[in-house]
Amino acid sequence: MTSETGPETDAAVPTEAIVAEFLKVRTTLVETIVNSFTQGAGASWLSYPRVTASTPAEEMASYKRYQLFYVNQQREIALRISKLRADVRLAVSRRSARLARLVVLEAGLDEALATPAQNLFAEVPRLLGKRFEELYQSHLAAVVGREVDDDRQLWSQSGGWLAQFAGEMQESLLAELEARLQPLLGLLEALKEEGERA
Repeated sequence: MTSETGPETDAAVPTEAIVAEFLKVRTTLVETIVNSFTQGAGASWLSYPRVTASTPAEEMASYKRYQLFYVNQQREIALRISKLRADVRLAVSRRSARLARLVVLEAGLDEALATPAQNLFAEVPRLLGKRFEELYQSHLAAVVGREVDDDRQLWSQSGGWLAQFAGEMQESLLAELEARLQPLLGLLEALKEEGERA
């Protein structure tokens, strides 16, 4: 692979601008995830389900609404990264013929791996459901062992089983975000190396 100039190099976006866009989208997504676990912050349809005094016990102990929350977060992440990926690919491909070929290769790999990757990401909510049930059953066993009233308001407070689950779910979303961004980091690294050669 040579680094001859591509036909649209005169329209190339500066490396700093591409990196800035990547960082902006990544930061926005991280903030969206973190804020979704903070009461009163972020869009309501992306907010982590809250437990209140009026929440029925069967709803509190059901994973369904937490699963819906996670799936909505996954969709938001995928949507924003899809646009970022298109922007980064276009900008990188305009830098040189060598990078244009790399973008074609990356796009081909992405297409080939898209279905397996999506299947893996779709497994995460199911696995979190198992973890939810495990924490809930452990909590019930502890309550029975102590023979004390089970105050549902404490579930979401520090030390509560639902608070622990929220923390683990947040960590999972942040890890998934980083995994989805890895191919773009590879393109940006190639762009950086191209600039160092020039």
